[in-house]
Amino acid sequence: MTKHVQVYFKTENDAESANASLQKLAIENEQIEPVPDDPPLLSRLIPLNNLNNPETDNHLTHLLHFDVKEEERESALEIIKEHKGHMDPSELESD
Repeated sequence: MTKHVQVYFKTENDAESANASLQKLAIENEQIEPVPDDPPLLSRLIPLNNLNNPETDNHLTHLLHFDVKEEERESALEIIKEHKGHMDPSELESD
């Protein structure tokens, strides 16, 4: 079974770098695109590398989304954390 993941980054380069690192996992359907202009959505995002002090960042410019096998989801989250990705906290909850 696969999980869909959406991660937001400050720059396109950050998103591209994270995507390159994720290639060692079994990810599929990866896409990078500009962040849609949705301020309520952006206010809910938290940085994975600083969960103890979640400051929102409205200067996120690019979205990376992909599908990952459920057994590799935690590894994907670690890579996202290393690349300072931001996610909606509801997506961090395990099903």
